[in-house]
Amino acid sequence: MNLTCNLSLNVSVDSAGNAKITGGSLSAGNALCPSVVLTNFDWPISATAPSSPGAATQLAIANFKANTLTGNCAGTLTVAWNNSTKQATVASTVSGTSLGMSKPCTINGVLSSSNSSVSINVT
Repeated sequence: MNLTCNLSLNVSVDSAGNAKITGGSLSAGNALCPSVVLTNFDWPISATAPSSPGAATQLAIANFKANTLTGNCAGTLTVAWNNSTKQATVASTVSGTSLGMSKPCTINGVLSSSNSSVSINVT
């Protein structure tokens, strides 16, 4: 089943620069969107590219988990980050179950930061 939903995430950054997603929800779009429950917070965010100092271009969001009416999805999301536009493009496939059977979950979309001063840099 494909759902098109609006996703809102809360991100926290500690004094050492470690980022994590501390909460979130789905709304609007398909009528079933509010029935998807995001769980397993906190989801740590880490830069996976570049490997040397500079602006991050790829992020990993660990511990992602979503429960649906028919099953669940869980794993690490791969995210392409653009420091200029402050947007994250998600195109990930994680493990999942549907009606008791193994079925991968594909998550696609674009997240925009509501904080225009956000930059993710590798040091």
